[in-house]
Amino acid sequence: MSKRIVISLLSFLVSCNVLFAHNIRDYLRTMPDSLCPILSKNNRLDMIDFIDSKMKAEVSNKFEGKSEMTALTDSFADIKMSERSSVQMRLFNPTDNKDSLAIAMIYSYYAPEKESILRIFSTTWDEYDIKTIDFSIDDFVQKPDTMSVERFHTLCDMISPKMVCMDLNSQNENISFTLSTPFTNDEDKEGLKKIIKSKNVNIKSYVLK
Repeated sequence: MSKRIVISLLSFLVSCNVLFAHNIRDYLRTMPDSLCPILSKNNRLDMIDFIDSKMKAEVSNKFEGKSEMTALTDSFADIKMSERSSVQMRLFNPTDNKDSLAIAMIYSYYAPEKESILRIFSTTWDEYDIKTIDFSIDDFVQKPDTMSVERFHTLCDMISPKMVCMDLNSQNENISFTLSTPFTNDEDKEGLKKIIKSKNVNIKSYVLK
């Protein structure tokens, strides 16, 4: 076998390994159970098999409830853990080195309004220390032209306590932030929806240099 063929074959195998290692499925398989205690490893494996087979990816979890994987790509996964909780995962580049890789996870809880927590891990599941980025209510609200100033301020005063919820973007490395609406009547809830806007931040912004 010529030297050129050997080099080409090795390059092909290396590229395959890189592609293989960059698939979120592999990290769903290797993640510690402690990060998703409601799911066993077999639960996670079944979810992957079901969704790749175009089946509903629902399993009976450790607490004898139902959990469902609702989305899965090579870099993103979304799992409805229960009626009151969900987990999203996304592979992203944490540095300027294009070959580096990390895993962002957003845990969301509904009690009944949504509130979220961000955690970031290396591909060997060591947790990163992350920056604290504090948002004010002003970052999330905007007065519509058709709304009076008085009504706008009344609605803003209802946003207490401030509860920020997050979603990972399946198409890029952004996190979408917004405010959960407090428990109010239907009229005020509709008013809050009109003034609350989302804010997008690249996941990399949270990684400490």
